[in-house]
Amino acid sequence: MKEKIKAYIVGDINEYSTRIIYATTSGKAKSYFTHEPDCDCCWNDIYARRFPEYNQYYDGNPTKDFWNIPEHRIKLVRDYGWSCEETLNLCKKCPAIQYCSLWNY
Repeated sequence: MKEKIKAYIVGDINEYSTRIIYATTSGKAKSYFTHEPDCDCCWNDIYARRFPEYNQYYDGNPTKDFWNIPEHRIKLVRDYGWSCEETLNLCKKCPAIQYCSLWNY
């Protein structure tokens, strides 16, 4: 029986980086995260939490940069409290600025 692919929020507790990764288990999602080029993190510092709200967006790729898709950025910021550590110059162009808890109007 084939295992079902599920969405996970995966990140490093010591860094400001979070990704949505599709995998069959949280351990496989963490493993995929550690193999990304910009990850130099320790396995014990990585978390993986189920994110069933994003199961529907799986398109065969283990990861997708939802942050750069305006409607998804708005949804992630507004509905799930995501934010970024961008400079204020970039914040002014962000489609989710009105929902961001870090933005000071």
